[in-house]
Amino acid sequence: MNRTFSFEWELLLLKANGLPVEKSVVLKVAHEIQRENPALRVGTDFLFEVNATLLELRAGILRDVQELKHRLSGALKSLTRQCQKEDLLPVISGTVPKIGGVLGLHIHVGTFYDLEMLEQRIQDLIYWSPIWLAMAVSSPINPYRPPGRHQSLRMWDNAGWAASPFPSAGSLEAQQWSWGIDIMDSGLDRHPTLQVRVADAPISTTFLLEFVPFVVAHVFSADGIALTRERYLEYLINRYQALTHGLRAQFRWMGEIQPVSEIVLSLKDKIRESAKALGYSGDFPLITEMARKRVTQADMVLALYREVPDPWVVTYELGKLLMAPDPFPDFVRRAEPRQPAPFLDLQEMLLDQVDVIAPRAFIWTHTRIPVVLFSHLLSELIRQGKLQELPHPEGQTFYFRTKSRL
Repeated sequence: MNRTFSFEWELLLLKANGLPVEKSVVLKVAHEIQRENPALRVGTDFLFEVNATLLELRAGILRDVQELKHRLSGALKSLTRQCQKEDLLPVISGTVPKIGGVLGLHIHVGTFYDLEMLEQRIQDLIYWSPIWLAMAVSSPINPYRPPGRHQSLRMWDNAGWAASPFPSAGSLEAQQWSWGIDIMDSGLDRHPTLQVRVADAPISTTFLLEFVPFVVAHVFSADGIALTRERYLEYLINRYQALTHGLRAQFRWMGEIQPVSEIVLSLKDKIRESAKALGYSGDFPLITEMARKRVTQADMVLALYREVPDPWVVTYELGKLLMAPDPFPDFVRRAEPRQPAPFLDLQEMLLDQVDVIAPRAFIWTHTRIPVVLFSHLLSELIRQGKLQELPHPEGQTFYFRTKSRL
């Protein structure tokens, strides 16, 4: 395994009227950024939810943090220049508040020439992945859910099926290659890397420059946690706590309830030597203060929304962040510490999907609880009088919440 790394940062370019630009414009911008920064691998992708072409800032192969800083700086200078020239607005949060869609930060770690080693490492790290999600939430607003209901509406929607829960706690020998899960191998038709897909697209470059080496150092150094049935269910629970509450979440960690912020702070010390091997000599000061105060990028997005509760204004203000000094570290510094959020068990996760009435497939999609257990939990909620089943003779079954949360 080569100890290299990289990242892909998804952005959406908007016109002055707030609609996505044509593919030809994105290709032109990508070409110019690539021309000015030959070491990058800038490209495009497609955002199905809004029928638009994404811009992907791909770092290329990185060997240390200095290369990371240099390439990110060059990419952002070129992007800013092109956006000013073409009168474009770059959206840099995990969702586009005005029109929806999902944008992520994908981190590639290592090059694995032994596929068994790679698949084993993926299983070893799945349990850890909700921690990274809790740190990176930045998408509390989209057109389909009340603002702030979840700190990562992108991951509540499984990133448009581009970052879904690990499918099972099966044996390594039975593990299939799957695209679009929280941690995956990047493909069998090229040099395989371990790809972390849980992070929302960042609104803070300062955060990105700490978060990428944090995750990479953790992947290289973390102890593997066997994905037993109990640990697999904890992973699903913790994933939902993280996407809902960010760093205010409380996890069921190795059988005990523990604030994720405490886990982050303990990890920071454990990965220090691994981070030094990447050329990172700092102490993750922004991540440390975020964890101590339980403050995330999603909190800054919500603060913007509370000032002017208009999704287009929020989209516009977020787009301007790349053109100015990063305000997020100062936001964290000024923020008051938050208290841990209430812990949600599996039943409460199901109830959280039903404001008044919801189809069964919708409830499952946003919790991804194993199907047999999912069915048992629904039956128990009906027995307790919290849900009422409304079957349809020709369509899917709906569930009515007996005490509406609206």
